[in-house]
Amino acid sequence: MFFFKRNKKFKPKSVTKKYNIFSTIIKLIKFLYKGSGGLIILYFALMLISATIPILSSNLFARFLDSAILSVHVGRLLKQTLILIVFYGVLQIINSLFGISGSIINYIWLVIDKRLWKYFTVYRDNLVAKARKGILELPEIASEYKLLEDKMSPFDIIRTISNLVNIFSQFISLVMVAFVLLIKMPVIFIFGLTLGLLDTILAYIRTKESVYIGDASLNFIRRVNRSWWNINTFHRLLQTKSLGLVKFLVKHYGKDWFLGEELNLSRTKKWNLKIYVVRDIFYLFIHILTMAYLVLKAISKVITIGQITYYSSLSGQLRGYIGSIGNSLANISKNMYYLNRFFVFWEVTLPQKEQSMKSGTIVVNSLLNKDIKVKDLYFKYPNSKHYALKNLNLFLPAKGNIAIVGHNGAGKTTFLKLLLGHYINYKGNIKVGKIEVKDFEYSHYLSRFSILPQEIIKFNFATVVEAIRIDALSRQIVDKQVTKEDYDAYKLFKDKQEFEKFARNLEAGKYKDIYQEYFKDKNHVKVDKKVKQVLKQVGLYEFVNKLPNKYNTYLSPDFLGGVDLSMGQWQRLHIARILYAPGDILILDEPTSAIDPMASFKLIDTIFNTFKDRTVIIVSHRYSTIAKADIIYVFDKGRVVEFGSHKELISKNGVYSKAYKEEMRRLS
Repeated sequence: MFFFKRNKKFKPKSVTKKYNIFSTIIKLIKFLYKGSGGLIILYFALMLISATIPILSSNLFARFLDSAILSVHVGRLLKQTLILIVFYGVLQIINSLFGISGSIINYIWLVIDKRLWKYFTVYRDNLVAKARKGILELPEIASEYKLLEDKMSPFDIIRTISNLVNIFSQFISLVMVAFVLLIKMPVIFIFGLTLGLLDTILAYIRTKESVYIGDASLNFIRRVNRSWWNINTFHRLLQTKSLGLVKFLVKHYGKDWFLGEELNLSRTKKWNLKIYVVRDIFYLFIHILTMAYLVLKAISKVITIGQITYYSSLSGQLRGYIGSIGNSLANISKNMYYLNRFFVFWEVTLPQKEQSMKSGTIVVNSLLNKDIKVKDLYFKYPNSKHYALKNLNLFLPAKGNIAIVGHNGAGKTTFLKLLLGHYINYKGNIKVGKIEVKDFEYSHYLSRFSILPQEIIKFNFATVVEAIRIDALSRQIVDKQVTKEDYDAYKLFKDKQEFEKFARNLEAGKYKDIYQEYFKDKNHVKVDKKVKQVLKQVGLYEFVNKLPNKYNTYLSPDFLGGVDLSMGQWQRLHIARILYAPGDILILDEPTSAIDPMASFKLIDTIFNTFKDRTVIIVSHRYSTIAKADIIYVFDKGRVVEFGSHKELISKNGVYSKAYKEEMRRLS
């Protein structure tokens, strides 16, 4: 198709960096060993034993057939019958052992698979937990992360490991079959080798084509998926319907889907009706030659009739093993481009970027009663020529109610990012107490804050009560890094006895009991008085009590009985979260932008009155809501142009006064 006509100049983004495939495979094997431990050695040992069974079974079957023919010619029916029974019994035992070993091997692989998933999750989460938010916002890191997110999930890594393991087991069997054929029937070996290599070459060509098309059509595929999601997801459909976009999406989704189907049909036609037909005709020709050669050998009394089936079976096994190894290698090569980037990103790029920021080591348990002093602060974002903050000087007193105002792009949110330690490659000083921000240990320092970001995070995985308590729970575990033990199953339970009960029910197959006790949504979470209190403070108490499951209602329509909230309700819920478990310093960036002015004024007033023992920093476009702040800083072009109390700033008749009066005029 013209749409996917190959462009020789095109280079997929994922393969522009050079890499060594062997070093990547070694890293993958190390990853496998670290993730599975000694269990992988047992797995390989069983694979080695299992690999000998097919060739042994084929040999016994050939002998069984020869004995049957001999019994007819010789006439010793009783003796030959007993021999046949013994052969048949041994054959059945071997086949049973093959089935049993297969079941054991499959179970062991499932255990290894689970361990690898857990190892991968811990491995990745540890690095993400350590990484500074500013690092993850760097353009080169963000683009690399998105690429890996799209191309390299835990499933892809484990599938690649599975292909490596498959190559190992198939190779053992291949060596055994090839050895027998080379010694006994070299011509048959050549026939089988030819077919196997042909399978491998075709698999490699098709995989290479698949990699090219996958990279060339990445945005095309994403557009199809996004269109489909907006049409077929119920709550998204309601939104697209209200905007009158359904027909538009159907048209474009249909067009894109049709192009995709045409591409698949074209590829299938080329491979199934042309290449594979020619291949199968060639296979038939080689098979006829193989059988003719074996029959001639039997007529010449070089081999028996039973050995015809034996060598014919070995020829098929040889082709199958080579083809299977070829397919696995093709699948591995498809992922190797991204696997190398995966290891480089997680082991080199991200740690180096984080190390380059010279992360501090000072651990603090409290930031209460700490003044914040900012002196001669300069900062510009990576790859930017212009300073976002220039010669910024501030004093934020402990236990003070501080407001920061200014138009979009004035540097308000940038300053908050630096105060939170997301970026520490600034010039000047930001001191909390007597300690420079960049000298604090990042995760512990960050846990001392309660933050309401400008971009509202929807806790669409949680219930109402979980969302309110999330800061309290998070703060309890921040002092320890994520470990393997945190992912163990029994951590999901209250105690060891509860876990053992679950395990007994699972082993006994009492799935109904398990469902009723652990997985069925029901109002079993006890709601303390403080949850109700903070909901009343933010004006959500009545709304929550009218929900299907009240405090245990999921905050997403993707769940049965779940609901979505308006932006104003999300903001109120986040304020309730902060009220429930406040940090030492509160930072609220546009906390009431989606709430009407009167309600906004009341909420800000509640925050100021509630947290008189803490430092509260509020960023807002609404001048009317922050009039009660102790100090108001007015930002413009990355610096402070005015500061003081509301009355002081009004009397100056400057930037703040004019903006405040204009807002009052619009509101009236």
